[in-house]
Amino acid sequence: MRGPKPARGPAAVLLFRFLALLLLWLPLVFLSIEALYRFRLHHIGSRNEHVVEGRQQLLGFAAALDSTLWEKPFYSYRPSHSIERTVLGREFEFRTDALGFRNDPIEHPKPDSIYRIVCVGGSTTVSGWTNESTYPSRLEAALRDTLETERIEVLNCGVSGYTAQAERRRIDDYLAYEPDLLLEYNGVNDLWETLERQERRLGRWKSLLARSLFLRTRFSSWFLPDDVTLGELLDRQTIRPLGRMADAAQQEGVEVAFATFLRPDVESAGRSEWEFLWYDLHHGWPGQLVVPETYAGWIDLYNQRLRALCRKRGLLCVDVAARFSGRVGAFRDVCHLRDEGIEEKVDALLTPEFLAYLQADLESSGAGSRLGPDAHTDTDTDSDGAPEPGPDSN
Repeated sequence: MRGPKPARGPAAVLLFRFLALLLLWLPLVFLSIEALYRFRLHHIGSRNEHVVEGRQQLLGFAAALDSTLWEKPFYSYRPSHSIERTVLGREFEFRTDALGFRNDPIEHPKPDSIYRIVCVGGSTTVSGWTNESTYPSRLEAALRDTLETERIEVLNCGVSGYTAQAERRRIDDYLAYEPDLLLEYNGVNDLWETLERQERRLGRWKSLLARSLFLRTRFSSWFLPDDVTLGELLDRQTIRPLGRMADAAQQEGVEVAFATFLRPDVESAGRSEWEFLWYDLHHGWPGQLVVPETYAGWIDLYNQRLRALCRKRGLLCVDVAARFSGRVGAFRDVCHLRDEGIEEKVDALLTPEFLAYLQADLESSGAGSRLGPDAHTDTDTDSDGAPEPGPDSN
């Protein structure tokens, strides 16, 4: 026969009560924190000046996605088409040429005296309130002014939403312009695509936990691939297709240059600037698992891989990211630039290596400029004209 159970001591009773209260209060504390985070994000959306201004800029970008523009959504624009809109009292205009890219008509075949650069990329290439305000158009003006020649043409072959693989598929269309050089600037769309795939592979429990704004913000890295895995994904999905595009262009006698991608200087951002970036990452893009620091790290990793590709293949790397200020005020969201940001980007694109490369090409092709041979010797370069290896930075 069993005897009576021994009575619990005071310490055991206190421990039991403490655990019971903890189990009761933990969900309440968590829900309270979650509510505070969601309230904070909502407050940022209505009060943060960067968000409000960026939302107005976004209206112009939305006009660029007008359904009447597309021949095949997010792959090709309608040839020889134009739209005009008035957005918040500002004129938006989008004109396409006979091949369906955002250019005015040009000469075919290309005159021997013309040196033609074709800019390849996504919305960060094609975007602008008018054709003249896009970065390729401004780059043309800057190069003509700097190299003192009117014989440079810079064409815009950006298409919103393009990834590296989409660019590779359009190589024949780029080459139809008879370019002397392809200049590629992109990368961010491949990262968004990677993020979408990662969300679909989270599994039941992580998917459930990822619904929490608090957990996504404070423990973002727990939901995302580590740098090694992400690097492998970038190599497979982005860097290799870019390499194949370069191969296809070079087989036709066209050289390719790759520009590193710009990102905001998160490390120096003030509180309102950080909140603007945080808000945009949770409202403007596929996937909501990243915070500004994670996004900056992903862009840096992409740029490292891109620099490595250029070093390995002997391609020109236009390291615009190393020369750009990264000030948050230049961005209208985490990757697109305001008008003044586009001007800064164009200035940063004029690297000594890029100018020296163009000068040599112009002289050899007969479309020369009056720029002297010693005009750009203020930056150390290695033997193949690439920047000396150093710490990656934006």
